[in-house]
Amino acid sequence: MNVFIGWAKGRHLAWLVAVALFAGCGGGGEEPTGTASAGAGSGLNTGGTGGSGGTGGTGGTGGTGGTGGTGGTDTEPPPWTATLTALANRSLRIDWDAWSGATRYSVEGDRDGDFGPASMGILTSVDAPTQTHALSNLSLADLLHQTFRVHPCTSTLASSCTVTADLKVTGNLATSIESIAGLGMAQRVAVESMAYARRDVTREILVLGIPEANGTAGMVKVFTRDSSNAWVALPSLTKGAGAVGDRFGHSLALSQDGRWLAVGAPGDDTVPDIPGVQAHDAGAVYFYELQPDNVLTFRSVIYPPNPGRDDAFGSALAMDAIGQFMAVGAPFEDSKAQGSFNATDAVDQYADASASTEGYDFGAVYGFVRIGTAWALQRYVKPVNTLAGASPDARSRSYFGSSIAFSGVGSHMAVGAPGSSRGAANGGSVQVFQRDASWAFQYEVYPSTDESTCVNQAASPAPTQRRFGAAVSLNRVGDLLAIGDPGASAEGVPEAGIVHLMSRAGTTWMCHTTLNAENPARYARFGSVVALNGPDGQHLSVGVPGDRSALAGLQRPAETSADTSDSRAGSGSVYRYQYVASEWKLKARLKAPTPTIDARLGLSLAVDREGDFIAVGSEARDDLGGAIFIY
Repeated sequence: MNVFIGWAKGRHLAWLVAVALFAGCGGGGEEPTGTASAGAGSGLNTGGTGGSGGTGGTGGTGGTGGTGGTGGTDTEPPPWTATLTALANRSLRIDWDAWSGATRYSVEGDRDGDFGPASMGILTSVDAPTQTHALSNLSLADLLHQTFRVHPCTSTLASSCTVTADLKVTGNLATSIESIAGLGMAQRVAVESMAYARRDVTREILVLGIPEANGTAGMVKVFTRDSSNAWVALPSLTKGAGAVGDRFGHSLALSQDGRWLAVGAPGDDTVPDIPGVQAHDAGAVYFYELQPDNVLTFRSVIYPPNPGRDDAFGSALAMDAIGQFMAVGAPFEDSKAQGSFNATDAVDQYADASASTEGYDFGAVYGFVRIGTAWALQRYVKPVNTLAGASPDARSRSYFGSSIAFSGVGSHMAVGAPGSSRGAANGGSVQVFQRDASWAFQYEVYPSTDESTCVNQAASPAPTQRRFGAAVSLNRVGDLLAIGDPGASAEGVPEAGIVHLMSRAGTTWMCHTTLNAENPARYARFGSVVALNGPDGQHLSVGVPGDRSALAGLQRPAETSADTSDSRAGSGSVYRYQYVASEWKLKARLKAPTPTIDARLGLSLAVDREGDFIAVGSEARDDLGGAIFIY
């Protein structure tokens, strides 16, 4: 797509005016002292006045009048133009006409565009006669709102630059969306987990978990990119003796520098032989180290100290920024214990899986600390029953550990229990822990019975089938929490889904904002995935795998609000928000370049720390196009 601006130069600029070069000259006097001044044509429309006669002696002959200059023209020069052209793979080209007299061109851009104060910054300065500049690896959600300018300059001084009109992109940028195709999938499978890291200034890593691959044995795809700007596939990761149902790749965790990678396999049956323990779907986590030469080295397999049948250890993973701490969810673990325990107590507190607790599925989270290339269990964390007078069975089938989030600095951990009930099944809850030496319980929140408001801690029963806490995300410092509530009604529409934002002051969490999709759709499940990023968590991405819109590419807020199309059921989308002036504002809705029914875009997300990169997973088969789109 192209954007055109015109800028006409002034009609009578000095450099456009032809000045007559032939001047009249006075004749010499008879005496040496007699002189005559020169007559000169002005070069516009009339001849110059003849020079005065000399004084002293015989007066000199008056100078001949200067020849009249050629008359000025009334024709304006053609307008000066600059254009923006959106290119493939999140790139943009800026082109402009030559400007007479310019020695350089200053290219400027406003990063925040419509979402912040005007603050144009210099992107580059190029010497004439260059008339083009390319930008790559752009955030397309930002690009929708950004402003660009090209200033012709006649010297190195900023004051020599001519201010020109603003440039903004138009259209949906569908052709600029980057994709990764050719995942080698003959059957239709889902990219259910994703992780991304920027290893250094030029190198990136993107990891995709595909647990349904290989007949549900699972597979992990790893891609790296360097200064060549092309994604290169590394050898795929699989279990050496993978079996159907292992679901290797169901969850992923990656350190911020991309060095440490953990892969969850909740259906793994390889737990070491422990008397009285049935290993079926006990689960495991596989740990790798990425070497500088892009070789992924297997380091270890991690099991819980108290494995149990169908515990699904590895269903959720979280890692702090430097890869020092890791939390592993086992949402079907059966112990009735409450609180946080050390490694020895974890075994003591675990009830016999063949006893009365079988099938209760309270859930648990295991906290590990890395020592070199090995992981040691630090804490065994169980849901805390905050409802006064409730029996331990009140936590039955809470599925605590279905979702986990660490703050970037590792100070706090949020754990989702989407099956938690206060008088109603699957209402859901989220518990927050301070990740100190004891991983101490800090706070618990439930959904409100009024779905138009935020969460509460009231003792009243939570609504049924909400799955509040199915997704959680914390910002870097751990004082902002996003909670997915995909089963909630929004504006009266069943299971349209909502997202809650909570902020922390000290040890108290307070309701901040509740968000839902524009024009909520039935079963869209807004909030199935949530991801906070940016320096302070000011960017929020929300997965909506059930979105029905037929629009392609990216939509601005007004376009999203006006959209009533619903012919692509389950095509999916992602809503991108930014926190501006004490308010969460929709920045863009992200759709596939060609929305496909039941592709479920938004099943998984991967974002960077800064807020410039969003990769979105979906269901796909090689003959149906790419499964990964980058915006």
